[in-house]
Amino acid sequence: MYRKIRSYLTLDTALPLLAVVIALSWAWSTVGVMQTNFQFQQQVDELRQQNALTDLENKTQEYRIAYYKTQEFAELAARANLNLAAPDEKVLVVPPSPYEQDSTSTLATIPPSAAPARSNFQQWLFFLFGKHPAQS
Repeated sequence: MYRKIRSYLTLDTALPLLAVVIALSWAWSTVGVMQTNFQFQQQVDELRQQNALTDLENKTQEYRIAYYKTQEFAELAARANLNLAAPDEKVLVVPPSPYEQDSTSTLATIPPSAAPARSNFQQWLFFLFGKHPAQS
């Protein structure tokens, strides 16, 4: 058997076999390098996006700071927080409504205790016809 294998391993067969092994090794390492480069490129792209986002946030903050330094903002803040007005204006201060949920809400809501209790059928009649069934 050793002689049979030795008869196949001649210089004519060994050199092409060695060339194929070297080519496969080179191809395998090239694929590995390409994969590493792809991962690095993804990291670079992600960092560039984060950098662009940070730059955008910085510019937004610069614009906000510039706006806060304007006379217009000072006037609006004085009107909203200190109830101040221009010399030719009059200020009307209205107390907060007890029906508002919070001071920033402009929509008045009816407290649950003031709403009459209706059955599901009565609610549908009110929704469809616009009046309470007892009013008919």
